[in-house]
Parts: sequence; structure tokens; C-alpha cells
Amino acid sequence: MVKKYQAPATSKGIGIGKAYFYNKFTPQIERITIPESNIESEISKFYEVKKDAISEINRITEMIGSIDLNDASIFRAQIEIINDPVIGKQIIDEIKTQKVVLSYAIYAAYEVVINILENVDSPIIKERISDMLDVRDRLLRNYEGIPEYNLSHIDKEVVVVSRDILPSNLALINKKYIKGIITENGTNQSHLAILTKNYGIPAFLGIGKLIENINFEDDIIVDGVDNEIIINPTNDILNEYLQKKEKYDQEQIKLQEYLHLPSYTKDGIKIDVCLNINSSNKEELKYFEYVDGIGLYRTEYLYSTKLPTVLEQVAYYKKILTLFNKKEVTIRTADIGADKKISYLDVKQEINPALGNRGIRLGFSNEKLLKDQVKALLMANEYNNLNVMFPMVSSYEEVIKIKKIIDDCEKELIKDKIPFNKFKVGIMIEVPSVAIMIESIIEEIDFASIGTNDLTQYLLAVDRIDENMDAYYQRATPSLFRLINNCVSVFEKHNKPLSLCGEIGADEDISKILIGLGLTKISVSGNFVPIIKKNVVESNYKDLKEFADEILKLRSETEIINKIKTKKQL
Repeated sequence: MVKKYQAPATSKGIGIGKAYFYNKFTPQIERITIPESNIESEISKFYEVKKDAISEINRITEMIGSIDLNDASIFRAQIEIINDPVIGKQIIDEIKTQKVVLSYAIYAAYEVVINILENVDSPIIKERISDMLDVRDRLLRNYEGIPEYNLSHIDKEVVVVSRDILPSNLALINKKYIKGIITENGTNQSHLAILTKNYGIPAFLGIGKLIENINFEDDIIVDGVDNEIIINPTNDILNEYLQKKEKYDQEQIKLQEYLHLPSYTKDGIKIDVCLNINSSNKEELKYFEYVDGIGLYRTEYLYSTKLPTVLEQVAYYKKILTLFNKKEVTIRTADIGADKKISYLDVKQEINPALGNRGIRLGFSNEKLLKDQVKALLMANEYNNLNVMFPMVSSYEEVIKIKKIIDDCEKELIKDKIPFNKFKVGIMIEVPSVAIMIESIIEEIDFASIGTNDLTQYLLAVDRIDENMDAYYQRATPSLFRLINNCVSVFEKHNKPLSLCGEIGADEDISKILIGLGLTKISVSGNFVPIIKKNVVESNYKDLKEFADEILKLRSETEIINKIKTKKQL
């Protein structure tokens, strides 16, 4: 019997395969006491188990690091958890004081941490639970001497169905055979979600009890384009979707033709299409020759395992600046905090990290960290093609403070006789206060970039990674377009560049509205460069501006979505 369910897809695409139920390793824990004479032996086992677990993770990072350093950083962060001195001490103390076997001590120590995280009223913090579980179960599996069981062994076309999938379970898959993923638990901002998007696997994460309608070996269609899961389709439906999938795949191939075209609208308006990147690996930079530069180079991954030295940073930045020597590169200083915690920094736990010590605020409270990065950027600017922007700026005073720090860094480099070149100074517009006050701030900056992910979250007072708030997080809220429109007007008046690097810039329909509002520079992840270029070369700027003017008059997201649908039918 055919069953159809509507659900929001985490990553786009169409996949067809047999339901494959995956049950990750589940430890069987028993509290077994040991004699005093065995305590040192159990503690020695702990160090062996840690070593084996770290070796496994290193193998994963080596295998996927050549493809995507950002994906590999997810697993490097798990090594930090394994080496956490507080948890390690707790495990050893449990063995010594309670005289229990290592497996029970590991389980008990991680249970304490997991229970603490579960009681924190923040989905960002709770997302760390999956990493804790991944590490805990890896240690326990190594203790039991059981080989790692992930999804790499699958050799037929399947849709993986599971209550939950940990990132390491997915890391070494053969993407040829995994046609889709469905999980009961999970969020669109989890590490698993990042991996499915990067791998191009259509996925539905966190669909809850809908998963109970799926049985082993059921034929499944996952339609991440129209947000639908179809179980046991008839031959007619299957044939329909095979054609739909072929058409979708052909469209993705055909999109590549737009890469080679200069990004001008039909009526001659140049729209700069730039890249958002997390690192300088080949996968993220595969389209570098077809774009107008880097619109957002996130630098958080440099800090994932340790504090980088100034010279290490200079080497990282020079690599990308050299590659783009005739094009502008915009590097964002480390946006650490909120959902991007760094374990080795002494940052107090916060009730609401999204509103706490993050971005430039953390830079101000850890001034050496910020100054080291600013000095490295000054030293790396060999081709004078560097723009530097600062995240989470919320006031005029903060802009002045940033400029003072840059000035101090320049003076220190001069004193130490270290050569450097000045860079253009910009800010992220992601806090509403700055968007509203931009007329008063613009004289102090050279450029700005709009970060719509956080700007939307703060405009609507909705935590963007809380799955319970999905109904309230409106990506196409009228307030966002009106605020962007005001910012564009100010930057046009002062003849200064304004770009957009937020997630909605990659949306095929919304990007047309953004261009119509006057944003002539849009930065997206590499996979979305072809669709944005297609939008540009097949559009008249005049038509897009008229359409954007119509959008600005609407009062609700529903009206905007309906307007977009009507426009697509014309």
C-alpha cells in the first residue's frame, strides 16, 4: 500500500532505494566491582582505549580531510572531548573510589555530562550531546574489542532509516549507494545535516514518529525538492519519479554551463557572484575561476583544535589571497561562541549563547586572540586584495573600538619592523541595531556584508536551530526585506559596497528578490554558484527591481511565498 508523507527536507535532491535500517552500536553496561589489586590495570586499559579511539578518528579525518577540511574538523573536535581532562579525571576517580570496571566508569562519567547538557535550555548546547554519545560509544566499543561498524560497507542502493545517526557513522560512506537518509531525531543545523548537504544526499532529519511507518526493505522515494517521502510507490509512481529524478539530475548538469558566463543581467547590470568558504580545500574552491572573489572566508576552523600562531595564520591567509590575487577576498575574523564553542578557551557557560559572548564580543574579551588575527591579516595582505569584516557588531562604539585595535596592531608591527599592508575594514550586518543605525556608522567602514541567518533570528526573536521554533522562523519575512532595502539605500547614497553572504542568497527564488533590492554582490557556497549565475544572466534587472518593489508592499511571509509562486508561473 502506497503511503505519502509531507516533511521538511534537510538537504535537496531525489533518492530512490530500499529501506535499510541502521542500528548503531549500543553498549550493554553492567556495574561490576573489582578488587583493589585490579584498579591500576583498569586505569591502564583506559589509556589504551583512548589511544585506539583517537587512532580511529585520525583515520576518519585523514580519509575525508583531503575532500573537506570543514567536515574533518567535526571529528577533530571529538578528539578534544576524548582528551578532556575533567571527564578523564572523573573516569579514573570512578574506578578508584567505586572500584568498578572501566566500561561502567566511562558510561557513568559521560552520563553526568550528558545529563547536564540535556537540562540546559538551549538547543545549541544540546546539539553537543550527539558528539558526547559518539565519543562515549567509541570508547566503550573499543573496550569491548568490537570493530567499528559504520555505513561504509553498504554496496547497494538504499535509503538509510535510523532513530539517530552519529556523524562518524556517515563519514566513510560510498555516496554512490546511499540514496537518502531518514532519521527520527536530529535538526537541520546538526553536524549530520552539514554532512548530508556537503555530500549531496537528500535527507529528512528529525521527522519523529513518522519513521514508524517504514518497514525493512520497503521501497522508498525521498523527494527533497518537493518535501515528500513516499513508501512502497506503485510502478506508475516509481516511473514518474524516475523521470523526475532524471530531469532533476539533468538540470543540475545543465546548470554547469552557466559557470563560464560573465554574470551580467540581460540589460547589462553586473552582479558579482562570490564564494562562501570554510577552508582552502579543493572541493570548496572547485569553482574559484568562475567567481568574482571570496565574499566570506570563515576562519573558525583554524581554531578547532588549538590556538593558531600568527605565522600559522599568515600561511593560511596567504594561500587564498595568492590564489585570488586579482580578485577581492573578504575574510571574517573568528566568529567563535554560540554554536561554535572552542574547548580550550575559558568561556563561561551561558544560558543563551546566541545572545552572549560571541563574535567580536569574544574578541574584545580575549584581545590577544583578536590582535593576533588582525596582525596576521595585515601581514598576509601581499596583493592588497584583502577585505576584513568583523562579526556580531551591534553598535557604533564597537566599530570605533575595532578600528582602535587595528591601529594598535599596525603600530606594533611598525615598531617590530614587520612589513604589512592595510586592508579594507567592514562589518557583518547581522544584529538589527546596526542595520537600523547604519547611516551613523557607514562613515567609519569601507564595506559591509549582510548575514541573513542571524539577522533573521534576531529580527524574529526565534532560535534558528530549535526544531520546535520552525513555524516561527520565517526565512522570507517582510521585515528582513524592508531592512535590507534600507541598508542598500544607505550604501548606494555613500557609494560604498554592500554584499550578502547569508543562506537565503543561495535560494533560487529569494536571490532574485535580493538582486532586485539592489544587492549587486551575493556570496554563496560553491554548489550554488551555477544557479545564481543562471538567475543573473536570464533576468532583466529592471524586471527584478519591479518584482522586489512589489515584495516590499506585502505584509506576511505567506503573501511573499504566494507572490513568488505566481511569478514562477508567468
